[in-house]
Amino acid sequence: MNVYAVHIGLKELVVMVSKPWLFALTFLAFPPAGLLARAVVGPVDSVTAGLVGGAIVGLVVGAAQWLVLRTVVSAWWIAATTAAVGIGLAVTAGLGLVSTDRSDLLAIGLVTGVLVGAAQALVLPARLRVAWGAAVAVLWPLAWQVTALVGVDLTQGWAVFGASGALVYSASLAGLLALAGRRMAVEATA
Repeated sequence: MNVYAVHIGLKELVVMVSKPWLFALTFLAFPPAGLLARAVVGPVDSVTAGLVGGAIVGLVVGAAQWLVLRTVVSAWWIAATTAAVGIGLAVTAGLGLVSTDRSDLLAIGLVTGVLVGAAQALVLPARLRVAWGAAVAVLWPLAWQVTALVGVDLTQGWAVFGASGALVYSASLAGLLALAGRRMAVEATA
């Protein structure tokens, strides 16, 4: 078992997957996180801005997600999310990728999504790790594309996708939790 892994019982896992709509509400954390990062570091156009802006986003979003999942995951969730978003944006900024270009958003989303998914998976129950990590890796770049499609001004150099992307991201992850809950119910009756 990994240092960051949290041992939980079946009861806690059932709680997590039986109320996925709670996780969908975490989409409300993304817009303030992006606004706070923008106010502190300005546009994400350097490694430092990426690291600090990403850490701010990760802290706010990770804390909101942890509040919903706290019966299942430890506070390491917040640290993992903070580090992953900060490192993801620092790496992509270092590669010269900026959130003002739609093709760059795909790469930014993929790098950050893979890191966030992997980091969060470390603190999830073993049954959800692979699915969660893969879902976050796919949904993070998708959320950026949704944000671009609805016409958000990407020239601002945001550290995270907007409310429209956050809604798609959070609702999709809530759906994953609902599917996991349905699968567990089927397995329990078999």
